[in-house]
Amino acid sequence: LENPLSEEASVMRTSLAPGMLDMLAWNLNRDVADARLFEMGRVYQTSSGQRNEPRKACLGATTDAVRKVLPRAAALDVSKDERAASAEVFRGFKGDVEALLAEFSGKISYNRRTAEYYHPGRSARVSLNGVEVAQFGQIHPSVATARKLRQGVFIAEFDLDQLHKIGLRDVRFVPIGRYPAVERDFSF
Repeated sequence: LENPLSEEASVMRTSLAPGMLDMLAWNLNRDVADARLFEMGRVYQTSSGQRNEPRKACLGATTDAVRKVLPRAAALDVSKDERAASAEVFRGFKGDVEALLAEFSGKISYNRRTAEYYHPGRSARVSLNGVEVAQFGQIHPSVATARKLRQGVFIAEFDLDQLHKIGLRDVRFVPIGRYPAVERDFSF
């Protein structure tokens, strides 16, 4: 940019992930251990000389925030080691992503090809009807250390333009019954 507001804002963003990591770090540094954030906006890319400005959405959550919504039985299981507990938290965040994508029509599939700033064993790319629409996972420990994050952080990035092309599922209307159910407790 010719007239940037700051040195950090001197170039156009190509991903929402760095801003999300900064916001999560800001919250963690102010003792907000269970932060869940989102951002929607445009990113700026060039491909074969053409400028492209796709709309994206980014979700971010700390490990404590994801662990907080897991079933209590999983949280109380002390027989799990640290690796199993981390995998459980990853599956919890994956459930959040699946819940958001469940409203779109199509078949969801996963693969492991994600950006290098994701943890290789705890990340995935999501395809809907063969079209890549999202990637999510835990941030790589080296990136978390460089950004001075005090706990694990999960990020999910969605391509809103691709999701808009796919469209939502058809909603089926079911009328409310004419005679609603009544529960009565008789004691004699």
